[in-house]
Amino acid sequence: EDGTTSPVENPNLAFGIGPVNLMLVSRNSPNRIILKHGAKIKKSQHCQVGHTPTGGEGHSLELISHPGRGIVMQQICALNVGSFRLNFPGMGPAEKAIKVSYDGRILSCSESGAVFALNFCNEYRVGAPLLVIRGSRRATTRWKGSVGDFVINEEGSISPMHAPHLALGCPTLGVVNDIITAEERKVAENQARLKPIPMAFRNKLRTFDLTLGFLAKFKVS
Repeated sequence: EDGTTSPVENPNLAFGIGPVNLMLVSRNSPNRIILKHGAKIKKSQHCQVGHTPTGGEGHSLELISHPGRGIVMQQICALNVGSFRLNFPGMGPAEKAIKVSYDGRILSCSESGAVFALNFCNEYRVGAPLLVIRGSRRATTRWKGSVGDFVINEEGSISPMHAPHLALGCPTLGVVNDIITAEERKVAENQARLKPIPMAFRNKLRTFDLTLGFLAKFKVS
């Protein structure tokens, strides 16, 4: 009667919308996310975070670009995929926002030690999804020079370290252009014209090695 749709077997439930996926958008996109505590996270850099949980330490990933929202985990339990545990961050209620620590390169979830990463193909393109991963070894989780390297920009957005022309965002339009300064808007527009930084050859070899190891142990549970 109220216009909602419910399963016949479970009338106490109704169809709705879950967390919104996070992905790469243009550095100057109005869809990019801006952290409420971006400056604090950037300033309070830790020494080599990632893999090891830090408990209650860290700062909440609440968003000011999307009021009342924050970055949350979409899966209650991470998926076991090869030698990695994998989860998918999304945009959900601010009160459920995860806490992270940052060391100038790695964004690590305080509770699990898992780190933000792009997919293993290094897809520096608009629409490429964001992942949260934790490898079987610390060196794998902290995979240097590649998919897990991020920078927090001055206005609170997050960009891949090797793709400064992009930033983390979502399909939902935010209020970015209403809350940043004209100078910050100009910086974003200039960085949106930059080119990706080529991956060092040694890191390409490492990517190949990790991919082979991943495929050798591939299973989903």
